[in-house]
Amino acid sequence: MSGIGTALLSLFALNQLPPLCEQQLGVCAGARHAQLPDGGYEPVCTSLSYGPDYEDHESRCDGLDNDCNGQADQWWRNLTPLEAPNGSFPLAYASIPGGFVIATENAAGTPLLRYRDALGAPLRPDVTFTGWSAGFIRSFNLVRTADGLLLDIGPSSVASTFVVHLDGDGIPLEAPRAIALPHPAGFVTAAPSSDGTRVLLLLIQQTGPAEILGLTLDAQGLARSGPAVVMTKRFDTQPSFNPGWPVGTAPDRFAMVAYEDTQVPFSTSYVRVLPLSESLQPTGPERVFQTWSQLQVKLLPPSSPGRWATVPLLYRDIEGDRGTVWLIPSALDRYPVPPQLWLRIPAVQLFFAAAGSEQGPTLAWQALQYGDGQTTYQWDVGAAGGGLKENLDPPGQVLVSPSLPFIYGMSRERPDAWTALLANPHLDGTTELDATTWCSP
Repeated sequence: MSGIGTALLSLFALNQLPPLCEQQLGVCAGARHAQLPDGGYEPVCTSLSYGPDYEDHESRCDGLDNDCNGQADQWWRNLTPLEAPNGSFPLAYASIPGGFVIATENAAGTPLLRYRDALGAPLRPDVTFTGWSAGFIRSFNLVRTADGLLLDIGPSSVASTFVVHLDGDGIPLEAPRAIALPHPAGFVTAAPSSDGTRVLLLLIQQTGPAEILGLTLDAQGLARSGPAVVMTKRFDTQPSFNPGWPVGTAPDRFAMVAYEDTQVPFSTSYVRVLPLSESLQPTGPERVFQTWSQLQVKLLPPSSPGRWATVPLLYRDIEGDRGTVWLIPSALDRYPVPPQLWLRIPAVQLFFAAAGSEQGPTLAWQALQYGDGQTTYQWDVGAAGGGLKENLDPPGQVLVSPSLPFIYGMSRERPDAWTALLANPHLDGTTELDATTWCSP
């Protein structure tokens, strides 16, 4: 019996209850040190003292604060440090059975990191692609196909993009293959068709004309159509022209989105949506939506794919010290309904990820706010869906410099919960990749 256990037994012998356990929130409220078979008491409380609902790391969607940290049905995990060889954090991730795979960049190259669900337990082996210098990568895309996964690696200085075919568990089946482009691509986005047999890449040219190129691949990453110009810059007053992430609307059809933005508060910007065939030809008229500036745009896959699929569009406005997200339920309709306000929160910067659900679009968001005298910063994290909003209290909220957090995406990792991956900047200048999971039907 330990010394602490003996002391606790002495208290009990004096007709005093054992002391309260170290944790007293959630399911730990009122818990006291439990007696052990040798007659002593637990020196440090475990589930024996806290009861069967206790977990060291919360993982249940039961309405209880199982790990006694004051937050019910929500948990955070640190996954890996993030490096920024070119001043940004290019990253993409995709679900695999029982977890997810992440592509990122560090000084050694491009590591593929695999994790078991949101608990952050790494799956081995990791794979690192080498052969290019630090800062070489501008963007990553990871998409699930009918034959595993496709990884696209978008470099920043050569007229190529690289693709890698992965199996369904995120293990590479080949080395990166180069696909030649007319000019270096500044940014690349990608999405699979509705049945996963095709993948559409959209590439904004870093040099040359202000054009977005399209490229379609099969499920193994072999080129089928393109590269070909699918959209050119339309508004001379808008200096920023970028593609958003497309969606598959049918086995041979896609919808692409792009935006032309001034990046100046309270000025006019434009969101453009265009339906495309697998052969990169328009299959209907382009839709143009006038918005405020500092845009982020997101198309959601249709709930019922097909030739006349309904494609929801979400976009962000920054209005002074407020961040808003607006929803257009069907961006391809001839007469779309007016935008619906989906989220408005205090923010000087707002990033969001979105996914569809039976309850409608669900958001995960990060908001950056100024502190006193605009010398300190605070960021908050939340989720919104079905008209509800909840805060997901992040670890470490006060920042001393405007190092922006960023949210990379969200997915339904299990039927009763969502997981989002976020960049979490720290006071010491380092940045970690975190996963936050919250329970939601």
